[in-house]
Amino acid sequence: MSENKIFSVIIPTRHRNDQLCACLERLKPGQQSLPFESYEVIVSDDGEDSSAEQAVQMNYPWALWVPGPRRGPAANRNNGASFAGGQWLVFTDDDCLPDSFWLSSFQAAMQATAVEAMEGAIYPIGDPDRDLAHCPSNLQGGYFWSANIAVARGLFQKLGGFDERYRFADHEDEDLRMRASVHTDIVFVPEARVGHPVRVSSLPEALSSIPKRTQSWVCHIFKHQHTLGYADKRSYVRGWVRYWLKEMLAHIRLLHLKSALVAFAMAMTGPVLIPRYLAREQAAEDTC
Repeated sequence: MSENKIFSVIIPTRHRNDQLCACLERLKPGQQSLPFESYEVIVSDDGEDSSAEQAVQMNYPWALWVPGPRRGPAANRNNGASFAGGQWLVFTDDDCLPDSFWLSSFQAAMQATAVEAMEGAIYPIGDPDRDLAHCPSNLQGGYFWSANIAVARGLFQKLGGFDERYRFADHEDEDLRMRASVHTDIVFVPEARVGHPVRVSSLPEALSSIPKRTQSWVCHIFKHQHTLGYADKRSYVRGWVRYWLKEMLAHIRLLHLKSALVAFAMAMTGPVLIPRYLAREQAAEDTC
């Protein structure tokens, strides 16, 4: 832990050593316009079959590698943050490529405003318009995707970090944004850019992800149901089906037929899965 640093860069990783190394290349001494002594880099590694420990220690000895808790990405980010000593925690993903002015742009925004949370721009690397393509693009702000955000360490600690009940990479950053916005405005810093690769799922991958995507959504809506206007099981199912049928029609218009099929499957399985996951959330709340 380095208490004299401005930024602690937190990079969660899991079985993506090549992409992680490409990310770290952008953060090594001399690559950022911000002097290297102003920031530290912490890699929290959730790998099970392998780890990035050797690659980091041999090629990037200035970065701190720590083993992750293997409880999902929210817990992995929190684990990295627990080793941080910077005034601000800056989060990016292991497959992102930060621009050279990434950290200095956050520093300029930090000095110009009194906010305690910022989000940077995320640019797709590849074609985001392909069928079954996905990428957390953020060109105008308002999303607070965890691939490019900065939070004052004191506020992060006050909030208790990411909610580790979100076991998958879905909605956990939206939850943090909602909780942070109670305490501070969130500034969009377009100059603080990272590139994020566009990934194209196979149809079996996309279909097999439906249960965990549904579970994450139910977890998020249950936690914020009053704010988001969900009153009962019927409103959960109605809102879900309506959303995914709209998505299906939008994909059909774009001739993204695989994405349309996945959206249809999401709509049809929601009425079965949502009550099951909602019952779990209610049972967990009753035992607290």
